[in-house]
Amino acid sequence: MLILSKKSGFTLIELLSCVALVAILVSIAIPMMKVHSEKAKLTELTNSMNATVAALGAYYLDNDFKFPQIDLTDITSLATTLGVSIPSAALSRIASVNVTGNTGTITFVIQGIDSTVNNSSLILSPTTTNEGAVIWSWGASAGFPAKLIPMR
Repeated sequence: MLILSKKSGFTLIELLSCVALVAILVSIAIPMMKVHSEKAKLTELTNSMNATVAALGAYYLDNDFKFPQIDLTDITSLATTLGVSIPSAALSRIASVNVTGNTGTITFVIQGIDSTVNNSSLILSPTTTNEGAVIWSWGASAGFPAKLIPMR
């Protein structure tokens, strides 16, 4: 009499297929996670820059369509001249700040995010119209990844 036994388990091909599938998913997921992590950290910085834009725009309107006549080169001068308060979470991401006198160009130097963007600058440049409106354009220092520059 023949007794048939039922085999259970996975074959080597099935296991290798699963390992290959997981490796492909990981090779896609890790770089995407890194980019999204950098974007999230940059959001802290860009939110602080947007607060500076709002305060600088108010200053421009209140002072007969003129930007501050002196450079604002630190967080304290932003607070005293423009009334901008930078959250402590963003302070760890900012190496230095500069609002160029007379032109209103805002430059934040980045630190503590990733080696691809550390010591690079995010720049907001104003363009004024005859009606007193200010249009802001994002820019960055050379070598800054284009995919991380904020959009309008």
